[in-house]
Amino acid sequence: MCDFNILQTDVKMVVLRVMMHCEGCASTVKRAVKRIPGITSYQVDFPGQKVTVMGAVKPEEVFCQVAKTGKYTEFWPEEPKKVVAKKEEKKVDKPKEENKEEKKEAAKEGKEVGFTSLPLGKLQLV
Repeated sequence: MCDFNILQTDVKMVVLRVMMHCEGCASTVKRAVKRIPGITSYQVDFPGQKVTVMGAVKPEEVFCQVAKTGKYTEFWPEEPKKVVAKKEEKKVDKPKEENKEEKKEAAKEGKEVGFTSLPLGKLQLV
């Protein structure tokens, strides 16, 4: 079923998500992983539902061997790349002090700054 003819000699790390319900499931997965030729180390994390395999192995081969146990198996999702957002330059039309002065003057005159009044029947969304 899972037949791979490509030779690979470099060491890779394969991380799988395997649904294990109990320690018995974890030991079944351990036995399956032990049988894969070329493995240098492995770790089965039952609480984290994670299997990590290191060695000169093909990821597809590890996947197939673990999937043969009957457990739901998938490759561990890669962490999303962090996108560094550029800081947008703040557009300052007027310094804060001038805005404060305008508000004070408007308050003295009894006007509200930033609000407009419209007749009730003619409200528009901008």
